[in-house]
Amino acid sequence: MVCLLCLAGTVAAQDGVSAPRATVSSVTVTPQEAGGCLITIEASDDVYYETFRLAGTLEAPPRLVVAIRDANLLPGILSETVHRGGVLRVRASQFSTLPAVVRVVL
Repeated sequence: MVCLLCLAGTVAAQDGVSAPRATVSSVTVTPQEAGGCLITIEASDDVYYETFRLAGTLEAPPRLVVAIRDANLLPGILSETVHRGGVLRVRASQFSTLPAVVRVVL
């Protein structure tokens, strides 16, 4: 289960160039009953996101990707080992800067 939490805030445009709308400030994993987990992604403003699945290979398991558009990732948020509810690890990265996209991969 993925839960996106949005907090109020604003980001201003500079010199006619649109600044990222939100900053992803934390990604937390909370254990749930029956061995599951709740993944919470916290951002400074409302976010636009899409999810998609990456197929597994011999070297890597299947993954679920949450791509958050118009967002920057706060430094220091990288990866957490989970091993609950079919999730081995959660990691976050700044996928691109133009356009600004943060990816959280489970």
